[in-house]
Amino acid sequence: SRLEKGVRDRWGWISRDDRQRMTAMNGEAAGAIGEIVGAVAVVVWLLSLALQIRAQDEESRLAAIRESAPSWTELLEKLLDPDLIGVRDALNAGGIE
Repeated sequence: SRLEKGVRDRWGWISRDDRQRMTAMNGEAAGAIGEIVGAVAVVVWLLSLALQIRAQDEESRLAAIRESAPSWTELLEKLLDPDLIGVRDALNAGGIE
């Protein structure tokens, strides 16, 4: 009989079958929650990765600018060198005599 199984739904007892179904549902719910947590973790990881890549790109761009700055400075110094101004003017005038 139902009382022998320990089932008295009116008084708050849950049948074994119902308990097994609830356990299965709790397992499924835990699995679903685990999937959601995993998906959120992947999204957070991807956002973090995107921010790191953006920062690295900016750093690489600034490093390239820093490396090229001395070259421009040297070029300007050579163009403004008083010894070379006469040669430059001669070249611009049509040739060196």
